[in-house]
Amino acid sequence: MRLLVSALSCNPSLGSEALVGFKYAEALSRRYETVIIAAAPSQAPEGAVLLRLDAGQCSFNEVSAGPLLRFELRQQHIARRLRNQFPFDYVHRITPSAIQEPTWAGRLGKPLIIGPIIAADAPPLAFARLLNRPVTPPKGPRWRPSRVAGRIYRTIVTRAEREQSYLHHARRILVGSRTALRHVPEHLREKCRFVTYSGVEHEVFVPPLARPVTNTLRLLFVGRLIPYKGVELLLRAVEIAARRCSIKLDIVGGADPVYKNYLLRIIQELRLESSVNFLAPVPRHQLPSLYQHADVFCFPTLCDTYGIALLEAMSCGCAVLVSDVAGAGEIVNGENGLKVRLDTPDEYIREYAEKIVALAQNHELRASLGERARKFIRREHDWDRIGEQVLAVYDELERENRR
Repeated sequence: MRLLVSALSCNPSLGSEALVGFKYAEALSRRYETVIIAAAPSQAPEGAVLLRLDAGQCSFNEVSAGPLLRFELRQQHIARRLRNQFPFDYVHRITPSAIQEPTWAGRLGKPLIIGPIIAADAPPLAFARLLNRPVTPPKGPRWRPSRVAGRIYRTIVTRAEREQSYLHHARRILVGSRTALRHVPEHLREKCRFVTYSGVEHEVFVPPLARPVTNTLRLLFVGRLIPYKGVELLLRAVEIAARRCSIKLDIVGGADPVYKNYLLRIIQELRLESSVNFLAPVPRHQLPSLYQHADVFCFPTLCDTYGIALLEAMSCGCAVLVSDVAGAGEIVNGENGLKVRLDTPDEYIREYAEKIVALAQNHELRASLGERARKFIRREHDWDRIGEQVLAVYDELERENRR
């Protein structure tokens, strides 16, 4: 069998979406002849052929309409030229993974596999003001050609998302979370097969030989500083908890400049200057050290679809404290980490602070949660196991074809 893999992001060194694209392509290429179409910077797993294309400047974790459409159009052109040299049997669209990101790969005339897809529910209305915090405005006048084009791209993508024709065209839909399955229209769920969205390189993300016990609880946040990540809620919870225990919070990640300034003002108002430290993004190979030196990994998201940084921290034996939403709410079960419901912002902040204090005052609880987290991630989020799940879907397709 020959596969054409569509993976806008496919690079293990970048982590997150790009890691998922690479690892799924790697599993498929171990058994089948595989050609991957991906945007730079990309990397092919051993045994696969990589065709790079230019999708324009974009973040692989927040794919905007322009790069997505450029990728899809150029992919169509490449795939049609490729059909004579490489008569593929299936097209598998891996990334982008969000269910609302459409694909036109179903027009290539071959059965389409989509996924793993992930999704998130909108947070309660009480959190809407947090999502609308100030961020950097677009550059240039409103009628600048690039901004007009951007609006046109968004209109096309939004219409395709609303119609969901890409899900109707799919022969199989791989769903990476129970939340994602709920977002698939009910009459299409018979096409769905559950496959764990992401794994972790357990041999890289390992616990330290020993976590020193100190009087100061070391908290860690890793991620982009944008409103829906919930850092504002985390800061307010830290201010409450710091009245009862000693805390240091490291915040690691790229920041929207306007939003970061907003957070800095909150830190000043709450008098947290000596407790909170902002660190620049680090290469992925340096992340294990950060997780190993933290006592608690914080994931206060309002609507993240998953949380690969969360998996990495758990693999490193970190106790975790997360929002009970989407992927994080499914990964963390109360025994391998603690979670907080999104009811209202005030209730969330208060409960998050209480759990921070409980973890600060109980080293044995932190150690127990970290040990269970490591075992859970090794068992449930192993890349070899995920590869077997993906290949089982293709085994099922082959049986159907023979019948």
